[in-house]
Amino acid sequence: MADPEPNAIGVPSTELSLGWMLASRANLRFTRREVDTASVSRKQGQQELPVRKAGKNVAKEWPFFVQRMGSTLVPVSHDRITRRPAAIVGCDEAAVKRLAAQSLPPEGMAWHTVALPPSLDVPIQRRRAICPEIEIAVLKSALLTFDHLLCTDANRFTRSSALQETMDFVRRCVMGGAQPDAKQLGRLVLGLQYDADYVRVYSELRNQVAFPESQFEHILLASANLATRSLDIVFWAFRADPYAFRVCDDWRGDSVTYVAINGVLAGTTFSVA
Repeated sequence: MADPEPNAIGVPSTELSLGWMLASRANLRFTRREVDTASVSRKQGQQELPVRKAGKNVAKEWPFFVQRMGSTLVPVSHDRITRRPAAIVGCDEAAVKRLAAQSLPPEGMAWHTVALPPSLDVPIQRRRAICPEIEIAVLKSALLTFDHLLCTDANRFTRSSALQETMDFVRRCVMGGAQPDAKQLGRLVLGLQYDADYVRVYSELRNQVAFPESQFEHILLASANLATRSLDIVFWAFRADPYAFRVCDDWRGDSVTYVAINGVLAGTTFSVA
């Protein structure tokens, strides 16, 4: 049988013959070396260790037992005096019982069976996001819009030195054509916030603005919080997709919230921030 692929990693599956792994076919098996291990150790100046003959008790000091391919039994604890396993965990019930009969005292033995779920996938809360180019384009549009709407304010947040790093990043990506740095982009992007709690807060802020409501309108929000030293921007596109960004995590200015609305249908207009 041909050898497995050169880039094979680990032990072959149960369907693959292990003939190529036999000691008789190994080119560098220790039984054909010109010198033994002990003499090599002496030449290298290594300390000689006592050799223990193989026997039934040797395996009981191993951290695990392999009964057959694909079935591993793990003693999770040992008796301090006898060094015999005190508890065994395994997926093969027959193999666990066989090893238990050999290693554990029959008195006081207890069995516990745990049924695994159909899927071992662990649900992790993730931030919804799309391609970096669109995220950067949305962020750029939001920053430019607020900078224009607040042009009469000499202290507008878009010109704050606290946002210099964010501004430089957007400028490099948009004007310089630089590849977005994934680490920095990950700090800026909060993802698409479809969660009901976020949408409710955005709707409440929108309703506080005395501006005619229209379908598919764009809503821009910017909120600075001195207590958390953060400044977040939300571009609620078409009042459907709320793109959220944390443009500053060291804000030292005033706590303030801005809301801007822009209609997209014919006959609509835009608000001031």
